[in-house]
Amino acid sequence: MLSIREDRDDDPIKDWSFMKPTLFLRIASLLTLIHCILHTIGGVLAGPKHGAEEASVIETMKPRRFDVMGSMRSYWDFFFGYGLFITLALLVQAVLFWQLARVMKTNSALAKPGCGSVSV
Repeated sequence: MLSIREDRDDDPIKDWSFMKPTLFLRIASLLTLIHCILHTIGGVLAGPKHGAEEASVIETMKPRRFDVMGSMRSYWDFFFGYGLFITLALLVQAVLFWQLARVMKTNSALAKPGCGSVSV
């Protein structure tokens, strides 16, 4: 079965030589960095946006304090800390993707195990 795309010689999609693993890793790095920034702005720094019920749950989490390994904490502290942890994890992942792209240019055999471990 022939398609219109197969008949054209000037088709830029026919030549995929520009799509190297380095480019994919750089794109993944930038998308992860964007996710990190937007998660920080929308999930960690922004206040409740879903109405009175969400605000009520957050206000209920803040005053309830209990001892955790010698320090008084609330459920809100854990919730907020987990959001910061996700931000940090996304930032580390973005840096790791960028570094793997640089290593992939010089020694792809060395970068493949790193790519495999990130994809799991």
